[in-house]
Amino acid sequence: MQMTSFTAILALAMSVAAVAPVAEKTNMGLSHSAALGGAKEQCTSGDLACCDSKETISGDGILGNLLAKGALNGLLGNDDAACAKTSALDDLNVLAQTKDTNEGPSCKNIIACCPEGSGKCTAIDS
Repeated sequence: MQMTSFTAILALAMSVAAVAPVAEKTNMGLSHSAALGGAKEQCTSGDLACCDSKETISGDGILGNLLAKGALNGLLGNDDAACAKTSALDDLNVLAQTKDTNEGPSCKNIIACCPEGSGKCTAIDS
């Protein structure tokens, strides 16, 4: 029994040691990504956000209904539940709205600018 526990702990420690350097190398935050460079220049009065169009969010299932009804607004930092600010996505990518590119992480769909305090986002051409 003790040998099994020791083996499990050793395997866990080895996997953490192997994953740490890879995570450190690729753990660039979305809000500091070079892939969003042009969008950052166009959005000087607010925060960048990754958005989905309302058409892509259906009310199928529990998560779809939560998104469509706006139940996650406080978590996402936006009145429009289809958008999540890049600063929130750096910490928890709850909507999986990012993709990896050669320049770093980027939004999968629409990149938008959300002026401070307005709660409304406007799409950016990038």
